[in-house]
Order: sequence, then C-alpha cells, then structure tokens
Amino acid sequence: MPHHRRRDGAGPDLKGVGARRPADWLVQVITAPDQLTARKDPTLLELSKKFGMEMPNLGVGRDDALKIVATCKVAPPRHRRRRVEAHPRTPQCHRQR
Repeated sequence: MPHHRRRDGAGPDLKGVGARRPADWLVQVITAPDQLTARKDPTLLELSKKFGMEMPNLGVGRDDALKIVATCKVAPPRHRRRRVEAHPRTPQCHRQR
C-alpha cells in the first residue's frame, strides 16, 4: 500500500488510515470497491471526487485484505532517544594510566 509515499496526488494518503476508517470498510474497499460505489458510499464517493478516479477492483481476496488492514492498524514504532545522564567529571575517572 504505497500511497503514503506518493506525492503525485494519485490516491489518498494511507498513513494512519487504520485509525481513520473502520476495518470492515477498509476490507470492503480493498476487495470490492465497485460495490461501495454502487451503494453510493459517501466516503468512497468523496475520495473519488477528490482524486478524480475510482478505486479499481484489483481482485484482492478477503484473507489478503484482512492482512493488509491488520498492517494498517499497527502503529509505527516510536523511536525513543535514550536519556543519557550527565557524567560528573571527576579526577578519578579521567586520570591518565
């Protein structure tokens, strides 16, 4: 799902999509977007209008769609900087040997 890396406006930014959309909707849009279009799903219609195209049906099965959605639900790891305590400069630790 490379949309989040694209800057050409060819599709919505997928970064954080797992937090913005329900999992069942994501599975539906991945497996059968044409059915959502036929039902006039307001979210999909808004995205289609915004990007000037409809999501194509890529023939992705439900099991694979569930795996894709699961990766969207996982939060990216946070990089924490390890806190380094200040080390007192004492003559004992800087003594030449």
